[in-house]
Amino acid sequence: MRTHDGSLPPAAAPADRSLAAPAARRGRAVAGLLLAAGLTVSGCTSAGSDSGKEPSDPPGGIGVEGLSKAATEARAKMLTLTTFDSCETLLDDFRKAALSRADVTTREAAGAGAIPPGAAAAPNAAPGANSAEDASKAVAPQAPADQSAQSPAFSGTNVQEQGVDEPDLVKTDGKRVYTVADGKLHIVDAATHKETGRLDLGDAGSATDMLLSGNRALLVIPGGVYAYGAGPGSARTTQSYAPAGTSTLALVDLSGTPKLLGKLTVDGSYLDARQVGSTARVVVKSTPRGPRTDDSGGGTYKSRYENALAKTTIDDWLPGYTLAKSDGSTASGRLVDCTGVSRPATAPGSYGHTGASTTSVLSFDLNGDLGTGSPVTVAADAETVYASSDNLYIAARYNPQYPEYRANTKMPSGAVYAPRTAIYQFAISGNGTPRQTGAGDVDGQLLNQYSLSEYQGHLRVATTGAGSTRGTPGTSSDNRSTAVPGSGPGSAASRPTSSVVGKPQLSPVAAPAESAVDVLDAKNANLPVVGRVGGLGKGEKIYAVRFTGAVGFVVTFRQTDPLYSLDLSNPAAPKVMGELKINGYSAYLHPIADGKLIGVGQDATDSGRKLGTQVSLFDVANLTDPRRIANYALQYASSEAEMDPHAFLYWPQTGTLVIPMNTTYVMPGMPSTSPNSGGTAGSPTFAPTSGPAALVLKLQNGSFTPVGRIEHPGGLQVRRSLVIGDELWTVSGGGFKVNALADLGERAWIPFA
Repeated sequence: MRTHDGSLPPAAAPADRSLAAPAARRGRAVAGLLLAAGLTVSGCTSAGSDSGKEPSDPPGGIGVEGLSKAATEARAKMLTLTTFDSCETLLDDFRKAALSRADVTTREAAGAGAIPPGAAAAPNAAPGANSAEDASKAVAPQAPADQSAQSPAFSGTNVQEQGVDEPDLVKTDGKRVYTVADGKLHIVDAATHKETGRLDLGDAGSATDMLLSGNRALLVIPGGVYAYGAGPGSARTTQSYAPAGTSTLALVDLSGTPKLLGKLTVDGSYLDARQVGSTARVVVKSTPRGPRTDDSGGGTYKSRYENALAKTTIDDWLPGYTLAKSDGSTASGRLVDCTGVSRPATAPGSYGHTGASTTSVLSFDLNGDLGTGSPVTVAADAETVYASSDNLYIAARYNPQYPEYRANTKMPSGAVYAPRTAIYQFAISGNGTPRQTGAGDVDGQLLNQYSLSEYQGHLRVATTGAGSTRGTPGTSSDNRSTAVPGSGPGSAASRPTSSVVGKPQLSPVAAPAESAVDVLDAKNANLPVVGRVGGLGKGEKIYAVRFTGAVGFVVTFRQTDPLYSLDLSNPAAPKVMGELKINGYSAYLHPIADGKLIGVGQDATDSGRKLGTQVSLFDVANLTDPRRIANYALQYASSEAEMDPHAFLYWPQTGTLVIPMNTTYVMPGMPSTSPNSGGTAGSPTFAPTSGPAALVLKLQNGSFTPVGRIEHPGGLQVRRSLVIGDELWTVSGGGFKVNALADLGERAWIPFA
């Protein structure tokens, strides 16, 4: 039986024989997920949203009244997804977007604080929690449970939401353990500690992630770079050139000797995936080839570029695929039809619709054939994806002031870069193609997927905003809570109105950045903001977020770490209940039972200088008085768990906590500044005090006790850990090590060689 390990994940790849770290990870801002066809746009087919939701007015909400007329119009277009009615329309749109990008790049690069279009962003519901007191005691989200009586209790992948699995480099069903290393899939019997199967993926490359469903596994293989039309799918024109990666998905039968059932190779970089039941949704971001100019020709560069653009075809802009089946047959072609591509209704080349990439969501039933994934594709600059069991949300950062900046119109000082985040909602229940059901936006930008959380019909969103987007002192943006009259749950006024007190205005001088949590009505097609709590960490940015039930926790940092505890039980009036300031910060937060919260991050001095990894235990049972009651620090160390929650393991049955540690170093004369530090002072400059290992702590009686370290032969970097029965398994690029859970006595080393 799988038991939730109470845990959540960074990817410092081993220097030798490593498990490949994914190119894009959910602890980082993950770019993109799914967009469905079926909306409306000028020059494109008007299809309308089949959301099943009540009609609503144009997008509005808290924090938008201060936008200029042009910015308001740009915002409305950004929140409207549209479909192309023909390949000719799509080709014209992409050509115009490319020409627009080429025309403004120089000016944008010179603009103070301006970010060119297409630039990437900088990098859990507990049922029954109806009050802040109840919610504060909620345990962490549970991984999907496998109720097999033949399996011992085991930990699964540390995921954000119950019932929504996430891909990782190791999986187990309690009877077998699966991992990918050195371009091979390795299968080990949990009872005998013997490798029982191995599948060489050959020239497909090295898999970095996998999803598991019964006797099927879907392996994710980020590929290399190709050019001059050498990628999969249909042939490219000779005028097309742009480096673009390929990604391969391999479906494997695990019922006996592992057998490859099929491989799908697509143009684009693998971003992320989610799995509900046996249905996996894989996100791929593709870079169009675009034009290849001939420098030997006459005329200006612009004229040569325009001529090259005119010669491009649809296959230069849309991703292709190659599908290889187990019987040796292959098929290839264009991955998505022109009419299956959606985009925001903004002008070609504008922020949010640069034409510089397309994002496709592929859907697979792991119990069926591989196929091409029935893709839905969007021509937009999506960056972050979050999914509950019913809905998937895609977030894209944009700047509504951008059209005015491009037009060289007079802008208020400090208002050139005023980021907002557009959020697109898609229904993903069942195994069919996702449906677009809503769109809205919030002020500021996200940290990562943990900045989003759906709970009881509302979407909570944590953002850090640029100072220039905030109101002047005394407006609602300075208040700790902004409620919308009549917009509470079940109210007829399910969206905010203009009656909000203290409308934010653009300040003539940029104010310090601050963070906020917005609550959106996820049942309304406009995803309006019905409540907002702001003023978090002025002059700081968000380093960690965790929502659980009707409460939330936000960490901001610049020199010290304010941990804010939030009461979100009333969506129309979220409020800060407590604040704790300590040195350092937590980069990952993991709620456990009895109103406790584990944080993994960095210790720091009073001035904000980082000192090394620290694990903290917070008592948040009383939201008005959050307290840190224990911590364990390791000088000058770092852990993958600070960036990737999949590397974090907490096993509540025994209070065992495991995180991978990188090699630690100290400089002479740098004494420990933490009473629980495991570091050593007085060592030679940058001399390692310890090699890579898994650090094992035991949480009991409100404190951390070090149990020991688990090292792998050859100094290999430990990447993950899991529990099966009374054993603790750790994995590196070289093999599995099995230790007794109680005392870490070594039981087996299972090399991959």
